[in-house]
Amino acid sequence: VPGPDGGTCSSGGADGQLREELEALDARCRNTSAELTEVKVQLLRETVRSRELENTVLVQGQKLAQLEQLVQTLVENQQPGETPWTEWGPCNASCDGGLRTRTRTT
Repeated sequence: VPGPDGGTCSSGGADGQLREELEALDARCRNTSAELTEVKVQLLRETVRSRELENTVLVQGQKLAQLEQLVQTLVENQQPGETPWTEWGPCNASCDGGLRTRTRTT
C-alpha cells in the first residue's frame, strides 16, 4: 500500500495497533460513562432520601408544635376563646376548710 511519503505501508502493524488502542479507549469511555451514570443514580437516590428526611423532620416539627399547644391548652384547661386562669387568690380562712379561688373569662 503506498504511503504518504511515496513508500509503502503495512496495513497490519501500526494501523492494527492504533485500532486496538482506539477500541480500548472506547471501551474505557463506555465503562466510565456507565460508572458516571451509576454515580448519578446513587446521588439522586441520596438526594431523594435526604429530602424525604427533611420533609419528615418538618412534619414532625409541625406535629410537635401542635402537640405542645394542645398540652399547654390542657394544662391551663383553656378552651379556644377563653382567657388563661388567673393566679390563685389567698385562702379565706386561717385553718382547714378555707377556699382559694382563681378565675378566667369565656
